[in-house]
Amino acid sequence: MVDERRSESRDFIWRAPYPPRGGLRGPSLRSEGEGALHGRREILLALGVLAILTGSSSGAAALVDDFETDFWLPYTDFLLGDKASAGYSSTYVRSGTRSYHVDVSGYSILDFGSAFGYAVYATRGAAATEMRVSLLYDHLQDASVSPWDAYASGVALDLLDKDYRTLDRVRYITSFQASRKLSLCGPTKADIVLTPPSGLGVWTDLARNPAVDFPAAHWPNAKFVRIAIGFLCTAGLAGASYSMYFDDFMLDTGAGDADGDGLSDLDEETRVYAMSVTSGSMPTAVPAAGTATIDVHAPSVEGLVQWAGIGMEIDHPRPNDLSIEVSLPDRPGSPSQLLWDPGFHARGAAILEPASGAAVRGTVDVRGKAWQPNPFVHFYVDDVWISGSQGTPNGNFTVAWSSND
Repeated sequence: MVDERRSESRDFIWRAPYPPRGGLRGPSLRSEGEGALHGRREILLALGVLAILTGSSSGAAALVDDFETDFWLPYTDFLLGDKASAGYSSTYVRSGTRSYHVDVSGYSILDFGSAFGYAVYATRGAAATEMRVSLLYDHLQDASVSPWDAYASGVALDLLDKDYRTLDRVRYITSFQASRKLSLCGPTKADIVLTPPSGLGVWTDLARNPAVDFPAAHWPNAKFVRIAIGFLCTAGLAGASYSMYFDDFMLDTGAGDADGDGLSDLDEETRVYAMSVTSGSMPTAVPAAGTATIDVHAPSVEGLVQWAGIGMEIDHPRPNDLSIEVSLPDRPGSPSQLLWDPGFHARGAAILEPASGAAVRGTVDVRGKAWQPNPFVHFYVDDVWISGSQGTPNGNFTVAWSSND
């Protein structure tokens, strides 16, 4: 139990623009207070990796996934909160030991969103010529009938460019109920509506040729395709409860086997990995006005690291006296990232308003804070000096800036 009068808990997200090879080091904690300080930290390191790697299966004519390894990622709309979930399950299984489950539970108020499992594949301009998956609907219930309640479930293919921006979206609708208000979640003319499942609790096999079904899609311009399976649209949700499973996924493209090694180009070029590393409790003494380093070892990763998250619990009598940063010591020239600095010890000074990315016009007040009392701050825009300002005893400062200049 953490004594909230003496300590605080914080979660941090660190975005990494490069792959950490050989593991991460950090965070480091620095104390600006007096006397020896001690901290206990629970560290969770999660690496979300989108990696283009070499396939390991032999003789495969297509990329096959039986969900026995962590490959697919969950998505649940934030509007659904804890009323939706997506992830691996062993409740209903087509083959192997587990499948993928997507569930949306009813709200007591009207709301909307989507929930599905997804994976990203490198197509490099080749159209998807074959897609197979087995679907099972567990329940599609509506305990409180409402004209707003609606859902559309099935498979969506998002065609992405080299920067993972969406070029096109096509959908196979395997089950739906359009709302009686505004026709929410009803299929569009661009969708292909398939025969609904024969019943609940029964596996139904889907086998399609997306290139034939959607000839006008931007296949030649797409570098990747994201496959999403689940409840692609939900609305209303008052008293509604939806649950489905999918298993035995397979995808192939018309690219074939360019190097003739028995592996399809799709299988060779595409892998999506998500991994996590958990480190246990590590009591560490933080010297006064000094630095303590905690090594967090992660597995070597290749490819493009999209994000990495570090969750840290600080058990310390004066958490505001600490600053925390993470670094990659094994990568020459790699920058460190500041995670925690409420007292402005490491930053020295920071602009708090306007927020990053905000659009301003006219004369605005630029507000910030420095770590020392009564600071004198010089304000620059594009390396041009604008004005100076004397701060307050608590480090706050305000500078007037005419954005028209």
